[in-house]
Amino acid sequence: MINFLLFVLTILATLTNIWFSGVLSPAMVIRICLGGSMVVLQIWSFSRPISNETFRTKLLLEVITHRPSIAGKEWKTITYNMNQYLFKAGLWKTPYHFFCEHQCYEFFKDLIKGKYPDVQWDTANTQPFISVPENQAATQNSDVEPTVKWCLFKAAEIQAHAVREYWQSQYPDVGIPAI
Repeated sequence: MINFLLFVLTILATLTNIWFSGVLSPAMVIRICLGGSMVVLQIWSFSRPISNETFRTKLLLEVITHRPSIAGKEWKTITYNMNQYLFKAGLWKTPYHFFCEHQCYEFFKDLIKGKYPDVQWDTANTQPFISVPENQAATQNSDVEPTVKWCLFKAAEIQAHAVREYWQSQYPDVGIPAI
């Protein structure tokens, strides 16, 4: 916010110098300053990350419901549903394109990374299991409610499955174990 104020003051000082040279009228200086500050405020408000916990839980549940592949059309459906949710919840001003499917997928990956331990695969029987370092489970997830923990676990499991299937289909001769 301080940077914003310094930015506005710099513009105001520059415009005042131009005004004194007779190029701009006082009304034009005021309009330019107000218009510029409104543009900067709009950009700032749209660049803030969504911090609504319900939004995160809804995204995880969408992933669990649709079970998307890495490059699948399911991400378009999930993205559409999330954009509609953001609009209806008042977190975005229009129902159009807060996320594209690539941004939504990246947001999802960032959401599950570090919040819950990675799902790993037992190469003997190719069944997913969770490897939780002793101190990680107690420290990172202690403030997350059980439903969200379950959603994080299940979504991470689905993501690991999708990644495995993707690479298996890309390189079938390598011998990646079937899931």
